[in-house]
Amino acid sequence: MLSEDKMKNVANVIACLSPGTQTNSQVLIINDKRVLLKDTDNIGDKRFVFSSVFTVNRTEVNDYDAYIFCVKSALPEFFIFTRKQLISYIDLYKRDRRVVGFYMGRTTNGSLLDYKDNQMIDLSKFYNNWNVLSV
Repeated sequence: MLSEDKMKNVANVIACLSPGTQTNSQVLIINDKRVLLKDTDNIGDKRFVFSSVFTVNRTEVNDYDAYIFCVKSALPEFFIFTRKQLISYIDLYKRDRRVVGFYMGRTTNGSLLDYKDNQMIDLSKFYNNWNVLSV
């Protein structure tokens, strides 16, 4: 169960989600943290319960305290990173790219993954990682 503060964060983020099919990016301030919210619709890949593609330009990686990637599915699905977590993740798996692409989703067997270049990377520790936004 989420604490009252976490519930407020979730409610505030959901209120910012834009309708429609275009990818949307917004800057939010949550608990004095500068947060980049990127949301997009579920792309309907049959291998996944939900999935979507996100990109992050290397120049924007250092601009925010946290990053929220939201797949708008039946319910919004969230992957949340601190700046340090995102930089470490990119350096480990997405080297040598100016624009970093993520294919985030849940497989039909329940795994939370980034699937790219025939590589499946576990994202479960970033799923609903609301602690990142705590005071």
